[in-house]
Amino acid sequence: MKKILIVIVLFTLFFTFCEDDINNNDNNNIITTTSLKISNHSSYNLKNVNYASVNFGDLNIGSNKTMDLNADNIAPIYFEIDIHNNPILFKTNELITCNKGITEKAILDTTVVTGVGIGDTGTLKNVYERLNKPQPLLDIKCNNSVVEYHAEPIDFGQVSLGASKNLIFIIKNVGNLQLELTGSPLISSTNSVFFVSQPVNKLINPGSTVQFTIQYTPASENEEVSIITIPNNTEGLIFTFNVKGKGYISKPKINIKQGTVNIDQNSEYNFSNVLYNNKKEVAFSIYNSGDANLTIASVNSAFVNLADNSTGYFVVTQQPLGAVINPGDSRNFIITFNPTVIGNNFSALVSIKSNCSVNEDFSFHIKGNGIGYSLGETGPAGGLIFYDKGYLSDGWRFLEASPATTEFKDVKWGALSTNITGTSVEIGTGKQNTQIIISRLNQLSETGKAAQVCNNLNYNGYNDWFLPSKNELDLMYQNLKKNNLGGFSNDYLDCGYWSSSQADSGNVWLQYFDDGTQNSEGTWSSLFSNKDYSIRVRAVRSF
Repeated sequence: MKKILIVIVLFTLFFTFCEDDINNNDNNNIITTTSLKISNHSSYNLKNVNYASVNFGDLNIGSNKTMDLNADNIAPIYFEIDIHNNPILFKTNELITCNKGITEKAILDTTVVTGVGIGDTGTLKNVYERLNKPQPLLDIKCNNSVVEYHAEPIDFGQVSLGASKNLIFIIKNVGNLQLELTGSPLISSTNSVFFVSQPVNKLINPGSTVQFTIQYTPASENEEVSIITIPNNTEGLIFTFNVKGKGYISKPKINIKQGTVNIDQNSEYNFSNVLYNNKKEVAFSIYNSGDANLTIASVNSAFVNLADNSTGYFVVTQQPLGAVINPGDSRNFIITFNPTVIGNNFSALVSIKSNCSVNEDFSFHIKGNGIGYSLGETGPAGGLIFYDKGYLSDGWRFLEASPATTEFKDVKWGALSTNITGTSVEIGTGKQNTQIIISRLNQLSETGKAAQVCNNLNYNGYNDWFLPSKNELDLMYQNLKKNNLGGFSNDYLDCGYWSSSQADSGNVWLQYFDDGTQNSEGTWSSLFSNKDYSIRVRAVRSF
């Protein structure tokens, strides 16, 4: 009884250890790669060895090479052997299966192969010996690829009905005796839609070539095939291969783009935020990506129409120039968004009718928001809005004061005792004043003056700042300073700000921002101030 128990215990332990070993081996030997090892045990040097589009290079007699593959494959091995000083392409008749792990395959003299362009099949040694004896040998290539005897058809692809496609074929005599094409015609086709332009010579010396062309002119939208036959004086006597192609009806295809971005059918383009009473123009393109002329239909005397545009804020301001768009060409059109009130999600539907069978009625949605600025709000450059003209003219509507952090202190106006003509006190003239002043300062070789520091300011990506005119300066005081906005100085001894309005050759209008220095009638009466004084400068911009 004890012996029986001992045997049972030992068997249990043995089984447990074995099971652990198996589990450990399973966990530690997970195979994640696929590789093929090819060994050359034949009597010939193999060149350009290839499997599943992976090039193993040359394998001389007795050598081998292992290459990783991207996936599982089932394919023959291709290789070349020099015969009569010409590389002849062979493939193994056996399809080599490569799964995860390393698969090994040896090329032997007894490996069954086929001369790809010749059609001779047998063991490698027998085929080599048959081909290596004195004889002509026919080799055909198309687009530098060997045409296989009785293999998959050469594919012309899709060709438009009414059009043709040519492929050029090269016949080379890779043997060591003269090759003769013996047919009449030399090369024949079983289907007239594949027309053969015959070689100019029927006799081909060793190493020489002739070419012929096959022109495919489809007769239907169905797949069409033909057998190409080349009778010759090689041992095989007749070389045949197949060709195929398919016709299709040329059709236009409409695509809409904004810049480089495609706009899909029923998609949406956003004009985003536009200041009310301002305009935003966006150019769109109609592309013909098909292979027949695209014709845009005129509807209501327009190629591009807008629907559901109840507000009228969207307008096609430029129509495409011409109704017909050739394949690969395009036509532009422009839509302008001009909101006259503040509001969100103004929209319209863009509609384009054409002869495109896929999208005969192409349409997409457009939308945008009308926005405005109130006095004291932050402007696009990060400053504060201090004036709204109420409408857009001369390229601007609003005036924006730069932030307090950009303010300049202890700056002279410059050009002392020099009369600078042409400056004005009016609203809207500060920008022109600044350029007039800078031009004169440059002539005087002066730098770092009030107009110049404003002109050189680059803040938040904006560099269109200028020194405000007398009346623009007062608007900053009235609409910002008096509302405790803008961070202007209130120091009685240091609250003066330069304007760009000259009073005379020695003086310029400035304004004190502690009280605005108004007279009894409430009109602005800034003091004449010497150009050589050093006071504060606050830049502004218009937009």
